[in-house]
Amino acid sequence: MARILVVDDDPIFQSQMGIFLNRLGHQGMAAKSLAEGLALAETQVADVVFLDVYLPDAFGLDGIGRFRAMATEPEVIVITAQGDPDSAERAIHDGAWYYLEKPVVLGTIRLTLERCLDSRAKLREAGERLVLERDDIVGASPALKQSLFLLGQAARGRENMCITGETGTGKELFARALHNNSSRRDRPFVVVDCTNIPSSLAESILFGHVRGAFTDARQDREGLIALADGGTLFLDEVGDMPGDLQRTLLRVIQEKRYRPLGAKWERGSDFRVVAVTNRDIRGLVASGAFREDLYYRLAQRHLHLPPLRLRGDDVRLLAGHYVARICSDQGMDVKGLSTEYLESLAGLDWPGNVRQLVSTISVSIANAADAPILVPHHLPPEHKARYLRSRHRESSGTGSPGPDGIPAVPGPAPGPAAGTDRPSLRAYREAAWETLEADYVRWLREASGGRTAEAMRLADISRARLYQLFKKHPPAGGR
Repeated sequence: MARILVVDDDPIFQSQMGIFLNRLGHQGMAAKSLAEGLALAETQVADVVFLDVYLPDAFGLDGIGRFRAMATEPEVIVITAQGDPDSAERAIHDGAWYYLEKPVVLGTIRLTLERCLDSRAKLREAGERLVLERDDIVGASPALKQSLFLLGQAARGRENMCITGETGTGKELFARALHNNSSRRDRPFVVVDCTNIPSSLAESILFGHVRGAFTDARQDREGLIALADGGTLFLDEVGDMPGDLQRTLLRVIQEKRYRPLGAKWERGSDFRVVAVTNRDIRGLVASGAFREDLYYRLAQRHLHLPPLRLRGDDVRLLAGHYVARICSDQGMDVKGLSTEYLESLAGLDWPGNVRQLVSTISVSIANAADAPILVPHHLPPEHKARYLRSRHRESSGTGSPGPDGIPAVPGPAPGPAAGTDRPSLRAYREAAWETLEADYVRWLREASGGRTAEAMRLADISRARLYQLFKKHPPAGGR
């Protein structure tokens, strides 16, 4: 028997699902809002959550990461009457197990639920056995565990892999971990920078050449394809690969054969391809900017890495890891981290993800000089300004709606105490804008009742811009 939570504001659907789940031998629970659902899942413990997209108090997809970050790591199945491809793709990327559109027959729900519970059981069993060489892949969030599980599966196989994700999510770390945990670990890991290969030299760099192939070819030279024999060929930022290079690589990846410049015969190279990009490679294929046949050769397995904002307390674990590493590298005693400093890190969105977090910690350590413990004062100016602004809002209660229902403009944040560093005017202005924008998005969620069309009408913006704002400013407690 599993505990199944249905988060949907339709009482008829709630009732039908409750009866159906009980007939299947499961314990059904129901909530009509995201806040109520989160509270139930936390106290009653849920194995699977059926989550509606449009809820009275929030945009349902913003709750996926919050459910997945709970101790029991419930699976999330999104189910909605107003589905669209953008929402479906975002739901899967954010950690949902599946996406169903109403009306949906009960048989489909039963089959989806059975497969979800079976997958959950196998995932937990495999996770207990899986031991990976992780290096700098730090964290214990459900989103990261899922990525590591998929990485472990891929490491046991031979298929090519495409790893996608936002800038700074650790794509190269995962690519190297895939290599280090595979049967090819003792062979080369060869990097190809797809953004920095001149077209005139591409074939020589990749395939090598024989003596006399061109004017300066005084001796035979192996290319990157030959060097990767038996190992891994890492295509960095493959989404930026120019069209002529795409065409050149397609046959080589397919046949595992190449011909050095000036050579009479082809040679073989047994390599596995791992390609990474921060771009929407499926969108590039759809627009014709990336060859579809090459994409399918590269993405025999596809892993999309979660952004840091969906990894919960991993921010704190990463902070401790990198503070220790940076201090050790600089030959200094390891600094402590104050509660306030950790809270300031946890309160940021981190658009640059782990790379931005590491940079922030590095600057904090430099600012701290001989101080043994990091505090918010040691943050870079732009982060310090945001932290001060958030503390001011918490203490003064600014950001509440005005008489017309639209959020009132907050008052100015208090300046730093005398004798402390002030952030730059630009940083201070950006922090104020972030606050105003966050307040407006909070009001927009409430005023629209979570309905996308109404929110687009009220704000007079496109669907893509609306999703961007909702993603940038999740509901309180959404990390």
